[in-house]
Amino acid sequence: MLRKYWVLLKVNWSLVLEYRAGMVIWVLANTLPLVMLAVWISIADAGPVGNYGAAEFTAYYLALLLVRQMTSVWVAWELDYDIRMGELAPKLLRPIDPIHNHMALHVADKIFRLFTAIYETGRFPVSVYPPWMRGMLTFVVPIAFITTFPAAAILGRAKPMLLSVAFLLAAGFFFGCVCFWRFAVRRYSSASI
Repeated sequence: MLRKYWVLLKVNWSLVLEYRAGMVIWVLANTLPLVMLAVWISIADAGPVGNYGAAEFTAYYLALLLVRQMTSVWVAWELDYDIRMGELAPKLLRPIDPIHNHMALHVADKIFRLFTAIYETGRFPVSVYPPWMRGMLTFVVPIAFITTFPAAAILGRAKPMLLSVAFLLAAGFFFGCVCFWRFAVRRYSSASI
């Protein structure tokens, strides 16, 4: 079984590295705002900058992250592609206007981006957030178990009790996923059969 995982890992790693330039640009684009946040926080340590201290810069960064995720639009590029590739004409023959498909895709992407923005809160240790948000990120949307606790464990800063709870939760969820997968596969039927 380990050999199979090793082969899968190698295959998928090559897929990830297939577009190296895109990956480098993506990493830099997603890291630069964090670097800028660190710069502004270090400047704010000497005193507030335009009514922004370190805590306000962190809150501003999180709000900006949400705004950036929710305000991007690419319909113009999609429409341009449809026109250039000749894919707009068949869409115009459908009983529903093509713009509705673009709007539905846009809304679905915004929902995905909202979840991504929530996940991005894991860039910071959960302890930097106010108590109500810390509780939400630990128990409602378990970002703390996904990012903060593993990072703290790697750095040797995790509390043994939390490590035990995290390990038991991970084992329980893994067991539940395996059981559900087996249940679903037994009831699976292909549409082509």
